[in-house]
Amino acid sequence: MKRSELRVMVLDDEDIVNDLVVKIFKRTGITNIDSAFNEKEALDLFKLGKYDLLFSDTYMGEDAYGPRVLKKARELGQDPKVIASSSNPKAVELWTGESKPDYFIVKPFGNIMDLVNIVKKEFPEA
Repeated sequence: MKRSELRVMVLDDEDIVNDLVVKIFKRTGITNIDSAFNEKEALDLFKLGKYDLLFSDTYMGEDAYGPRVLKKARELGQDPKVIASSSNPKAVELWTGESKPDYFIVKPFGNIMDLVNIVKKEFPEA
């Protein structure tokens, strides 16, 4: 599958992070990207169609928790590759069981190429 055919969701409550991740993904050739800023928005999007990749923050205020979003998405039949993120390195411990991500990146991003390299590894251009 070409990256331009992927469906990607970026879930982060911080506008600047959400925008940055979208821009990074676009640099890899991904064009079909939806942004969500809380749990309800993310779950509404998951109900509308299948996603190939989810980038998710861990904590997004009281109404959004990344691991819970992923667990609910999987209950809806979704099985995207997952890049989880947090400013707290120990937050990786919260992503367990049904909500275990494929990758975990600590914010602030030390090297944006880490995201680019994950996309290139998981979704090589055909």
